[in-house]
Amino acid sequence: MTVNQDIAVFPAPVALPLTRPPFNYEKLDNGKMTPQKNSYMMCIGLPGGKTHEVQLDTGSTGIVLPTAMLTDSDGKLPADVICLGPAQIGYEPSGDVLSGCYYYVPSIRLGGVQTVVNGQTETQYAAATGPVVVFGVEYAGTADSPKANKVDLSEGMMGIGFGRPTLGCLIGTTAYQIGNPLMSVVTPAGGHYYQSYMLTASDANGSAFVTVGMMSTAFEAAYKGAALVKLTAGTPVEPTNAPKCCDCAVGPNPPPPPPAPPCWNSAPVSFSIKYGSGSDSTFNAAGSMLLDTGVDLMMMSTLTSPTATATNNWAQNLGGATITITAPSVTNAVVNYNFQLASASIVVQSDTVWPVVAAATGSAIAIEAPATFQPVNVTAIPGSNFVNTGINVIQGYNYLYDGEAGYVGFAPVTAS
Repeated sequence: MTVNQDIAVFPAPVALPLTRPPFNYEKLDNGKMTPQKNSYMMCIGLPGGKTHEVQLDTGSTGIVLPTAMLTDSDGKLPADVICLGPAQIGYEPSGDVLSGCYYYVPSIRLGGVQTVVNGQTETQYAAATGPVVVFGVEYAGTADSPKANKVDLSEGMMGIGFGRPTLGCLIGTTAYQIGNPLMSVVTPAGGHYYQSYMLTASDANGSAFVTVGMMSTAFEAAYKGAALVKLTAGTPVEPTNAPKCCDCAVGPNPPPPPPAPPCWNSAPVSFSIKYGSGSDSTFNAAGSMLLDTGVDLMMMSTLTSPTATATNNWAQNLGGATITITAPSVTNAVVNYNFQLASASIVVQSDTVWPVVAAATGSAIAIEAPATFQPVNVTAIPGSNFVNTGINVIQGYNYLYDGEAGYVGFAPVTAS
């Protein structure tokens, strides 16, 4: 696919260092190796000089961190950080609800790495983003009890997704949207990077785990087998105000809102379920896909059914089933992998999930396969057939989101 892009008007792409690799094993004191959580973790620098580690999450949008990270020891905000109003966000599949306030923050530094300069250890950053609307969290709870607990000060999320629900608040008729911070990255001199990012599972061969500012044309040229999937334009939706849940007060004379991020719908996908247990039936569907770096399971929901008796019958006999994912479609399979489910489900934190197993004794599980598979009721994710792939797809495909032109790109790791 050919995309016309003018590289002369943008700075060269920049790598944003992580605090640790996303798919890695760490060595314990006893010398044993144990898997880390599959996630992208980054150090960011906040107004007032504090640093904080956040998880990069393509399944949500915006920076979410404890309000204490924005205030001084007396609980006061820096002069240029302005409270905008109450905020509340719910997460799936955990059911966690976070409550607090939205804040206008003029600049946040990205990709912090500790470096020794003249004998002193300091944190140096690769780039910055801003202005941005940040969710400062005061409480963590559930939908029934949103203020059950004070938030853990280690909480930190940087949502870099697209096609996600619009969050933010209204001051009068002015909308302040919590946007994707990687869509407003700037150089130290104030130049704006191209609105895109690439995620990889390895930093070998000159790649970085996270790269901002790479155009689709450069992605196709850099990675063998790379292919692009065109996104459809979304419809911007104004945020709605959350109930007041803390004692913060809206600051006087709030500044103009940051520019809204690009609005694109989720990428298209096709999926099939070939049922096991001696059945020869196969269920096929097409819908939308979320590559979610915030979880290592797969969630699937569908509005259709292999039988007419019940909407969710597709999820009733999954023992031994083979799940196949192709994107954007079966006839144009830029992404293509499959995996098999165990013969019986298990319950994890009150959710019924299916472990992923090898298809045959001694065979390998696809590296893109999730850790577990969870059918989700259609009322939980309404609107279309939907697949949340989880993070593990990135072990098999380098992944690009081009917010400027409206593409996602995939390049098979084995071909790179």
